[in-house]
Amino acid sequence: MELNKETAEKKIEAAKKDLDVWENLSETRGLTKEGKPSYESSFSCKLVKDPKLPEGYTKCKNKKFGKCVFYRCNLRDNYQYWLKHHHQNHRYEDLLYISCNECNNIRNIEVEFMKSAISKFKMDLEKEERIAELRKKFRNML
Repeated sequence: MELNKETAEKKIEAAKKDLDVWENLSETRGLTKEGKPSYESSFSCKLVKDPKLPEGYTKCKNKKFGKCVFYRCNLRDNYQYWLKHHHQNHRYEDLLYISCNECNNIRNIEVEFMKSAISKFKMDLEKEERIAELRKKFRNML
């Protein structure tokens, strides 16, 4: 999917905000658990959410923004492990904090995944831009 520059920048901005949230999780700063009244989805989820889909269906892409930078991140094994760990070990906490070494390790894996996904997205954009430039040059040669 070819994105215009403004749309791509919005996706990168949302992804960086999500990365910042995960990088800064600590014993005092956590994520609200899904199902709690103050729960709010990530910046990337809000950006690409398809409001036409029924509840329970993936909201990881839409027509304007295409796929989320972290496409289907909530289905990843590490994220599922994060939720399971919190349910088993920190079930009485209202927020998903970094409360132990295991939390910290899981958070670090998520942060690396997010950095990698943002980097890959940027490289894919650059590749698309180079291809578009080559097409334009080729058309001008004809």
